[in-house]
Amino acid sequence: MKKFKKQFLSEVLQLDETNVKLVMEAQKKFPELLLNDGKKINSAKKLYGELVNDISQWARWYKKNIINSEFFKENEDWWAVDTESSTENGGRVGKDFKITVDFAKHLSMQGKNINAHKIRSYFILMEKSIQGIQGHLLIREPEKKGFREMKKHTSDWCIRNDYDSTDDYFYKREADMLNANLMGKKASELKEHIGFKGRETREHLPIDNNKALYELQTLNSNLLLANLDFKTRTNIIKTTCENKYSDLYIKETK
Repeated sequence: MKKFKKQFLSEVLQLDETNVKLVMEAQKKFPELLLNDGKKINSAKKLYGELVNDISQWARWYKKNIINSEFFKENEDWWAVDTESSTENGGRVGKDFKITVDFAKHLSMQGKNINAHKIRSYFILMEKSIQGIQGHLLIREPEKKGFREMKKHTSDWCIRNDYDSTDDYFYKREADMLNANLMGKKASELKEHIGFKGRETREHLPIDNNKALYELQTLNSNLLLANLDFKTRTNIIKTTCENKYSDLYIKETK
């Protein structure tokens, strides 16, 4: 999984500035979360260091809180890992642990300082963000396919009604009709509203908006198949948006 970008976190996942900052910090300190789908961290020793800013009591701490834990089990919640470190007298083998994020949350809950609170926020927000990007992809991929299908139906509609099917105007008209009725803005206006430059407008929209657009594409494809004229299709899409998706309409604030 790629690293999160601030823009994605704020635009698509709708996180506020404070939580965006925490996610950016979390993926820097625990990058393995992106590789492990947010389920495991590779070093309990590193977690301990983040919690207390001092690892002098590490051996005592892990025996009490990991090895002798009453509620978390070896090979289910934690896995022992031998580590090597260099000293003036040669190398030595140390002890570390790979642990589940649920176990990490439990361990961080034992701390009463601000570090422990921040670590808990790291894990909660990273889990939320990873689930968010997975949800985003689950919508975007079929949405892209649905858009291509709507373009084909638009082309067929143009041919049946003696319009030039090679003219991009008709494809843009259908897409802008969906955008305008759902969110009150065409693609170019959405870019200006959100504040980005580029082609992929929908990559910057919240998940609920893309889910609604996917459903509207399917509806519009059926209307095109029924050979309804543009005005009739627009009225049906408008009524659907007003009845089902009114909360997604962008209301300008003065």
